[in-house]
Amino acid sequence: MKITTSSIIFLLTACSSASALATDTPRRVLVTGAAGQTGQHIFRKLLAKPGYAPIGTVRSEESRQALLAGTAGIGAADKDATPIPAESVVICDITNADTSAIDELMNDCDALMICTSAKPAPTGEINEETKRPSLAFPMVSRN
Repeated sequence: MKITTSSIIFLLTACSSASALATDTPRRVLVTGAAGQTGQHIFRKLLAKPGYAPIGTVRSEESRQALLAGTAGIGAADKDATPIPAESVVICDITNADTSAIDELMNDCDALMICTSAKPAPTGEINEETKRPSLAFPMVSRN
């Protein structure tokens, strides 16, 4: 089975809560990795779809500016792409040990689309409370 951005949008729509469907308020969807290939497809589809107010996260100001200017990813190829409002793209590194930024962005969100390429891996440590392996992002320095 091939998963496409259209099927993801359909799934997102089908899984929305009944209360969100019953109001005129746009559904807030947080899209992590919005400057990447998959994230940008989903982010742009949601921007163009009535009833959605996506918030895209990127890891750097450089990525944010490239996404807004349409000079990276799918926006570079499509001159008729929906312009991205600056307030819809925020810098938030989800690999940061301090989760307060992502926690704040999640407030009032109806859905979360995880499209980052960051992949956590076992650290070799065990969480004493849960007795499960601890995970971290191996490419990120914790200094």
